[in-house]
Amino acid sequence: PFDLILCLYDSVNHLDGIESVAVMARAAAEAARPGALLVVDLNTALAFVGWAGTDEVIDDEFGRLAGRGSYDAETGEASLHLEGYLLDETGEKRWFAETETERLLDPAALLAALTRAGWGSHRLTTYADLTAEVTAPDEAQRLVVVSLRASEHDP
Repeated sequence: PFDLILCLYDSVNHLDGIESVAVMARAAAEAARPGALLVVDLNTALAFVGWAGTDEVIDDEFGRLAGRGSYDAETGEASLHLEGYLLDETGEKRWFAETETERLLDPAALLAALTRAGWGSHRLTTYADLTAEVTAPDEAQRLVVVSLRASEHDP
């Protein structure tokens, strides 16, 4: 069993809905000791709004990266299409194209899924100050959830 489980880089936003988040939460709880911590970060609607209309190109000595983002507020889906090339050790261009899709998660639904999976108390915070409780999650671009694994004696 683990004392700390990290789920970072908005990976929960890549899951296909709250049911998948619940599966992740149960699997993490099964792998954790009572009293362990789970740290999850996620993008919010405010972050995804920033993706909309993003069109950026980066050229440097390592290669070229072009990115285009979008956000559909009705479906809660944001996507970022990346394409370009990286130069390998011989100077050859290694081309790539990939689209990443993320989904908006309701923080209250996430906390409820964690509770059902056996995670006890939760703190909703941000990286700016991990000790400060967030009272207005809609005003943050990125949230951090710190959850404590309930002990066998907790209800």
